[in-house]
Amino acid sequence: MVKTWLTDNMFSDVSNPNNEAEKFIQEIQKIGMKDDHDKHISANHCKSLGLKIAMLEDDQKLQELVLTIHHAYMLTFHSCTLVKIIENHNVITGKVYFYLRLSDFIF
Repeated sequence: MVKTWLTDNMFSDVSNPNNEAEKFIQEIQKIGMKDDHDKHISANHCKSLGLKIAMLEDDQKLQELVLTIHHAYMLTFHSCTLVKIIENHNVITGKVYFYLRLSDFIF
């Protein structure tokens, strides 16, 4: 599945996308990233593996917008028992998930 994503997207414009995707997958497996989602890979390392990366810090306007949205969500999650928000590309909230604690109720 990952190889298909890489060949169809990230490496679609290189001469041998299958080879580039395979090299990337082997490198990720070599450093133990296959099953872990909590390990950090630096942007420079990703670039060295052939990934096309645009740094958020290079576009101050975009960075401000992303951080504004991030902070709005963090404040929302912090202020209530919200556990998940799902929105679509039209910014219409599809589902909002709450969990209730006994302490949320005043008796």
